[in-house]
Formats: sequence, structure tokens, C-alpha cells
Amino acid sequence: MLKKALLIGVITLLAVGVFAFFRAGPAFGPGVTDYSYKIATDCTLDRASASQITINCDGISKRIDPDVVQVGWNNQYLVATTHPVTKTDYNNPNCKNCDPDESITYWWIDDLTNKEAYGPMSAQAFANQKSKLGVPDILLMSVDQAKMKGTWIYGDGRQR
Repeated sequence: MLKKALLIGVITLLAVGVFAFFRAGPAFGPGVTDYSYKIATDCTLDRASASQITINCDGISKRIDPDVVQVGWNNQYLVATTHPVTKTDYNNPNCKNCDPDESITYWWIDDLTNKEAYGPMSAQAFANQKSKLGVPDILLMSVDQAKMKGTWIYGDGRQR
């Protein structure tokens, strides 16, 4: 009788564990704080981890590398600032290129009309390229502000 009760308990525990696994999903893949938002014209703001926030624009082969800090856009241009992810994580010394180096800021311009990308650039190179292209002043927003202005995309690509 005790063996039967123990067997039923083990089977019940396994069934609950399997149900919980499929309900919550596996422990890998996108986390609950990861996202993808449609911003600008055919661009997405994507977060794969705390310091892996990138921008990808359709038709432009070069993505804006992590860690995106600010972004702004109009109908023709998208501009962004990033901190390169080059520092070793203090809590995980075996993890190379885990944390953004906030002492370095790169600037980016995506020409959404001509499908051209410029960056990473220093502030001076950005000012020169902006002048050369005739990019107007574009208000830079934090990533959270850009998310509020954008449209959240489901994991299957549908917009919410």
C-alpha cells in the first residue's frame, strides 16, 4: 500500500512538473523582460538581455549594435547612441563582453530612404556626417520612451 501511494505521489509530481514546464516554457530563450518594438519605418528595437538592446531596420544590412541608450527618428532618418558591450561582468569574471562601457558613446545614423547605415561614430564624426547628409535635429529619447512611442511585436511577428 505504501509503495502504491509513493508511486502515485511520484507520478503526480512528474505530471505537475511537466505541466509547469510547458505552461511557463523552458528556462532558455527570450526572458520575460525581452522585447521587440516596431519603431520608425520598418525598424525594430530589440532587447535580448539587459545589455543587448539593438536596432534593426529592414533593408539596411548593418544593425545598430548594443547597448542602445537613446534613439530618435523621423520619416527619413533614425539616429541613436550606444555604449559598446565590452566590459567584463563584475559578478561573472568568466563572461567577456557582458556589460556596457558607459565611458564610451557611439553615434549612429540610419538613412531610412536610401537604406544606408553610418556608425559607430564619435560625436565629432556624427556631427560631420549629420551635416553632410542634411539630417535635421531629431529628438533623442530613452529606450523606455521609444518603446512607448513604438508598437510591441508578438514573438510571431504580429503587432499588438
